[in-house]
Amino acid sequence: MAESKVSDEIAEEAITWFTRLRADDVSDRDRERFFDWLRLGREHQEAFVEILQLWEGLGVIRDMELEDLQPFPLVASYKRRAESVRS
Repeated sequence: MAESKVSDEIAEEAITWFTRLRADDVSDRDRERFFDWLRLGREHQEAFVEILQLWEGLGVIRDMELEDLQPFPLVASYKRRAESVRS
């Protein structure tokens, strides 16, 4: 994988979100807050996709609707690619 262009702070936030979204008690409110975080910019999406790639984290977004991820093209694209590989 190429060297990341994501700041350390945003990378840490992405790790926090990845961990939270994997929790058994993740709520709809948590997901909404996650989407708000993604809306903060492309770097947030890049950071999250890097975590997904590192940890093969499709499970985190498996239950999310592709429609909900459409405003976040990098994450949506990752979900589509990962699901097509699984099919």
